[in-house]
Order: sequence, then C-alpha cells, then structure tokens
Amino acid sequence: MVVGIPATFDICQEIVKPGGYIANVGVHGKPVEFHLEKLWISNITLTTGLVNTSTTPMLLKTVTSKKLQPEQLITHRFTFDQFLEAYDVFKQAAENEAMKVIISNE
Repeated sequence: MVVGIPATFDICQEIVKPGGYIANVGVHGKPVEFHLEKLWISNITLTTGLVNTSTTPMLLKTVTSKKLQPEQLITHRFTFDQFLEAYDVFKQAAENEAMKVIISNE
C-alpha cells in the first residue's frame, strides 16, 4: 500500500513480489517514478484510488500473520512529549521524507 510521498512508492516497487499488488491510496504532492524497466516481468497489479475499508480485515490478517511488516515503513519515532515536533515532521512529510511517524507513550 502506498500513501503520500515518492519514497513510499519507491519502497513498494522494491519489495513487491512477482504477482503482487501495489495499492496507491494516497495523494502525491510530487511526481513519482514508476520503474517499469524492473517490474515488467513481475506481473504486478497496481491500483489507485481511495482507501477501500472493506479490505481492512484482510489487511489486518496479513499483518498479524507476519506476511506484511509495516514497521519497515516507519521513518520517524517520537515520544509523547515530542508531540509538536512529530506533528511538524508529519505536516512537512515530503520535505522530511516521512512515511510513517510513530508517537509512543513510552
């Protein structure tokens, strides 16, 4: 699944397996590169559009079975007392190359 910044789309193209899917559910503020020269033989499916909430149970099952490892998409981690800094990073995601910003209470 892809949301938002070019780096996310690049990672998805690198990790998609032959016969796999890339679902682009975000709005890109900048152009992205589609590496057809690498993907042409992989028989992937690329979809775009808004999030389809009917697939959420399937996504959760995929994550809990460890077939999808969302922690690979985490680019920034903050503690709760750094909330404002985390928000600024998220607000300027493209400039900060932020894919997923995590705020924890630990």
